[in-house]
Amino acid sequence: MAVWEHYIILFGGFFDRGFFDRGITSRFLAFEADKSLNNSVARYLNDLWILDTQEYKWTLVKFEETDPQPL
Repeated sequence: MAVWEHYIILFGGFFDRGFFDRGITSRFLAFEADKSLNNSVARYLNDLWILDTQEYKWTLVKFEETDPQPL
């Protein structure tokens, strides 16, 4: 996590199937529809979210396949 001006930048995270099964809601609810996770215990995510603290709005940053990748 990092802070820049009025933004909070959050990278990564994980989806824990056991955590979800206990009925605790989180930003990972969309992964329930992903059938490849049904047998997974935990999955580490490679996502980037930005919270605008003035608008109180989360934005998912998406990259194209053609965008430069870190070495």
